[in-house]
Amino acid sequence: MTYLLPALALAFAAPALLRVLPRHTVTTLVAGAVLAWTLLAPAVRPRIFDTPSMSVYVVQGALAAFSAVVLVSDNQRTLLRPLRRVLERPTESGLAARLAVAYPLAKRFRTGATLVMYTLIMFVLVLLTEISGILRTGVDGSSPTPPPDTPCAWTTTRRSPATAWPPISATARPRPGSPP
Repeated sequence: MTYLLPALALAFAAPALLRVLPRHTVTTLVAGAVLAWTLLAPAVRPRIFDTPSMSVYVVQGALAAFSAVVLVSDNQRTLLRPLRRVLERPTESGLAARLAVAYPLAKRFRTGATLVMYTLIMFVLVLLTEISGILRTGVDGSSPTPPPDTPCAWTTTRRSPATAWPPISATARPRPGSPP
């Protein structure tokens, strides 16, 4: 909730800000503020990650992805301004550069939607890799070797699906009172 409520407040304040400021300015301010809050919230509230739930990470990743894509999509012309000399050259490289940026600049929503999809896919892949690493570490450390005074224990691993520990040999003596 710490991540989500300020972001929602900013998103719901955007229509009121549109009455006073131009759309480009409001979009840039809201997306920049949401991105700044998403990145700075752990410094302001250091105990935000103390919850065992993964929802904090999912909300943080989704907010960061969406706000960054909105910020970049709405400010494409500003970001491409340093390349203006390359774009205006009457050479083949200038033509290639103009063709490369023509569609993304003309179709900002489609470009932004594509960027959001790729960003969320990468976010999910990273999140699944992290969860896999956490589970692997937990599983590998949770099954230690039984102590030597244990008479018999069964262990399973990836390398040996079911083995007896210690190995049962033909010379093993039965325990007193056990059936032959």
